[in-house]
Amino acid sequence: MDELLTEQLTAAERTTECLDITRETMLELAAEDGIEPPEPLPPGYREVLAAFEPAPDPTSPATRTQSWL
Repeated sequence: MDELLTEQLTAAERTTECLDITRETMLELAAEDGIEPPEPLPPGYREVLAAFEPAPDPTSPATRTQSWL
């Protein structure tokens, strides 16, 4: 079961990365053609993407220097 969930999470992360790349490419192409950017992202969009970001590794040297309150 854990392997299945890991595979599904990995697939979701890849999909999210592809969507981000696609969006950035579309914005760049639109800017090159002088097209106005689309409406701002809907509220909560960034929070949804952040939910898929991996949690920081508390054992890594970069995170050990941070203060956890």
